[in-house]
Amino acid sequence: IASGFHTLSAAFRLWQGMGVINPASQGAPGIDSVTFDAPVRPGDTIRCVVKVTAARMSTKRPTLGIINWRTEVFNQRDELVMTFAGPAMYLRRPENRGA
Repeated sequence: IASGFHTLSAAFRLWQGMGVINPASQGAPGIDSVTFDAPVRPGDTIRCVVKVTAARMSTKRPTLGIINWRTEVFNQRDELVMTFAGPAMYLRRPENRGA
């Protein structure tokens, strides 16, 4: 059985490959929650589904928007094996950045 942190690392690499982390990405203050829902075993194939759960403008930096996301990780049998969620900061579009 893979460790939860190994699964989180592999899932985060998949997450990155989806283009979620791009030139507009300005980092994240951390991960708010992680749940390990089922074991990942040798030979399993995992996939991620990322959902934006909230979006707002930064009150301190008007050039940034902050999104909250939730990632669900499934195995090849579509069983939920892990979730992780948290905020991320992105540059706002130039026309929406304000003064």
